[in-house]
Amino acid sequence: MSELMSYGGASPSGGAVLARPDVSALRTKHGAWIGFGATSSFTVKGAAAFDVVSTLLDRSDGSRSGDDLLSEFPAGSRVAVSRVLHALVARRCVTVLDAPMSQHIGARGPAAEWLIPYFSQWTDDPVRALDRVLATPVHLYGRPDWLARLRQLLAAQQLFGMRVEFHTVTDEDQVPRWEDAGLAVVDADGLTYERTLRLQDALLARGLPHGIVGEVSGRRWILWSDDESTGCWECLCRYGRTAESAAPPDTASTVPDDSAAAALIHAIYQRGAGLGEQAAAAVSIPLEPGPPTVKEHPVWSVAGCRCHRAVVPQAADGERDGSAEALIRRNIVSPEDDDRLDDDHERIIETLRGWTDEFAGPFRYLDGGDLPQVPFGQARATALVGLAEECRVRELTAATLSSREALYQAALNALEMFAARPGSQRPYLGAGWTLDEAVYRALLRRSLARSVDDAEWVPVCDDDLGHDACAALSRYIQGCVARTHGHEAPRWTGTRLPDGIHRVSGRVAGNVVARGAGACYAEAVSTALLGLVNDDRLLVPVNPHFLTWAEVWRHLARPEWAEVTARAVPFARGKVRLVEVV
Repeated sequence: MSELMSYGGASPSGGAVLARPDVSALRTKHGAWIGFGATSSFTVKGAAAFDVVSTLLDRSDGSRSGDDLLSEFPAGSRVAVSRVLHALVARRCVTVLDAPMSQHIGARGPAAEWLIPYFSQWTDDPVRALDRVLATPVHLYGRPDWLARLRQLLAAQQLFGMRVEFHTVTDEDQVPRWEDAGLAVVDADGLTYERTLRLQDALLARGLPHGIVGEVSGRRWILWSDDESTGCWECLCRYGRTAESAAPPDTASTVPDDSAAAALIHAIYQRGAGLGEQAAAAVSIPLEPGPPTVKEHPVWSVAGCRCHRAVVPQAADGERDGSAEALIRRNIVSPEDDDRLDDDHERIIETLRGWTDEFAGPFRYLDGGDLPQVPFGQARATALVGLAEECRVRELTAATLSSREALYQAALNALEMFAARPGSQRPYLGAGWTLDEAVYRALLRRSLARSVDDAEWVPVCDDDLGHDACAALSRYIQGCVARTHGHEAPRWTGTRLPDGIHRVSGRVAGNVVARGAGACYAEAVSTALLGLVNDDRLLVPVNPHFLTWAEVWRHLARPEWAEVTARAVPFARGKVRLVEVV
C-alpha cells in the first residue's frame, strides 16, 4: 500500500486530532454507524456509542490532542472512549497532525484551514500533501483575461509560498519553455485547435503532468494527463463532433466562470499534492443557465484517448486468463448456481458501469431502459466505436433469455464492432468476459460463415434435439418467437462440422429464415431462433450447457487464435478479451 493511502494511523495521544470532512455518524438500535468516503463504514456498539462518537468528531477540530479530548470525558469512561478514538484514527476518520491547525495556518496561510481537512480524505499526512502543493511550480498558459481571473482567485486563497507563473500564449508564439514547471495548465479556448494539439504533444513528449481547459459541445472541460491517463484534446473534440451540443455555439468566454475556475483550482491543489490517483481525470461544467454542476468522467482514465497519444493502460494484477476452472454463465440465473458465478456477474456489471459515459463512451448508453423484458430480456447499447478518426456512433439492441444476459450480449457485440476492421469479414472476431468465451464466440462466427455441401445436411426432427435442458430451452424459445413475432416453426436441417460445432438451418416455405451454431443441435436451434429476434449483424448465442470451459474444449476442437485485445480495445485492462480466428 502506498504511503499516501496508508491506513495505519498514528497515536492520537500527543498530536492534534482532526476529523475528516466527509465523516458522518448515525444513531442505530445497537449503537452508532460511522460512514466515510464514498462507500466505507463501520459500527460501534453500546448504548452511549453515538454520543461518544459524535462528541469526538465534533471536538476533533485540530486544536486538541487526543489526551485533551479524553480529559473532557468522565474518568470512568476514558478507557472505553480511548478505544473508540483509536478506532476512528485507525480507520482514518480522524487524522493526527504533528501540530495544532493554528500553527499550520500561520505558517502556510488561511487556505490551509480548508486544504488540510480536504486532503485528509485521501492521505493520513495532509500537511505533507499541502507542502507538496507549495513545492510544485504551476505554470498557467492562456489569454490575458483568463490568466487575470485565475490570478485574482488564487490570490484570494491566501496560500503562502505557492509558486504560480502566468504566461500569455498565442498561436504565433513558439512552444513555451517548461523547464521549471511541475504542473502545467493550458487555456484551449484562447488557441486554435491545431495550436492546442501542438502544445499538448510538446507536454506529452516532455512527460509533464498537465491539464487542458476549454469548451467542447456546450460544456467547459478540464482534462488531465499524467502517467496513468492521457487527457487527449483531439479525442475529446472528436467525441464532441458526434454528440449534441449542450449549449448554443460561440459561448466560450475569455474569462473562466467561477464554477469552472473553482474546479480547476481544486484540481491543481489535488494534483500538486500528489493525489492524482484520487482525482478525476476529466470533469465538465455545463454552460447553459442554471446552477453549475461539476460532472466527473471517471471512464476517461481508461477509455478517454483512442489515438497514438494515449498512455497504454496496464492490465490489473491477476487478470483472468481462461483457466480450466473458468465457469460458464447460466442462460437463466438460478439460486442453485455456483457462488463463484455471483462474483463473475459483479465483475462484469462493475466493468460496464465503469465503461459507460454519456459523452466519452465507450458506452454512451447501456441499459434495458423502457424496452419490454418479457418474453425476452432486452438491452440497448449506444457505443462510440473505432479508434482515432474512425470514431463513430453505433446503436444496437440485443434480446435473449434474461435481461442481464441481454446486457452482456449487447456489450460484447458492441465491443466486437469496436474492434472490427472496416470492410473486412475475416479473420473472425470474438469478444468475451473470459478468454474462452471470446474464442468460442469467434468459433461460432467462423462456423456460421463456413460453406457446407448440400449432401452434408440432414433433417433434424424434434426427437433429434433430445429431451434434456437444452432441448427444453429451444422449445421454449420457439414458443416465444411464435407468440411475439408470428413466425411459423421452421423445418430444421443440420450437420456437425469437423471441429465438433453443430450447425443448423431453418426453412419456411423452402426459404432459409434462420441459421445457428452451438455445442449441440438444441443449442444451435436456440441460437438460430434468437437470431430471428435480433439484428442479422449480431451474434446472440445461448451459453454452452457444460459447467466449465474445460469441458467445452473436450467436446470441441479449440481453434488457433490470436489475441487482439491490446490493439483493438486499449482500455480493456484484462476486463474483457478479444481474439481472432482464421
